[in-house]
Formats: sequence, C-alpha cells, structure tokens
Amino acid sequence: MSLYLNDRLILEHLKLDIKPKILKLALDKSLPVNKLILYAENLGALPPNTALMEVNTKGKKYDIFLSTDFKRNAMVEFALTE
Repeated sequence: MSLYLNDRLILEHLKLDIKPKILKLALDKSLPVNKLILYAENLGALPPNTALMEVNTKGKKYDIFLSTDFKRNAMVEFALTE
C-alpha cells in the first residue's frame, strides 16, 4: 500500500502487519480539508486490503476502518476546526 496526504507521498510499499505503524502528520491549516488516501499496490493473500487507523487529536480518539482494492481507494478527510 501507499499512503498520500494532500497528494504528497507519505509512505510507499507499506506492508500491513499486526504491529501498528505510528505516524505523526501535520495537517495544512490553509486547506479547508486535508485528504489522506490509501492505495492498494497488491491484494495480498486475502483481498481486500484492510487497515484500522486510530486518530488522536486534542484529547479525542477516533477508530477508522479502511478497505482498499484495485478498483477503489480508501480516503479520510480531515476538516480542521478551532
């Protein structure tokens, strides 16, 4: 899988694993919405590719389930509020 934030490559050839990948990403405050997109590079042994993303921000935690294959990508949009 590859991971993009606002069309910028963040991770390439990411292999999903039982161990979590921890990323700290800075969102662009000048954009009304920041887009995080997960692309499937292969389907692995059991398609589709799935991932659980945990987002922590300002004391709140969100669990987001992502699924992607060769026909559709997974995208999460972050709208910043003050």
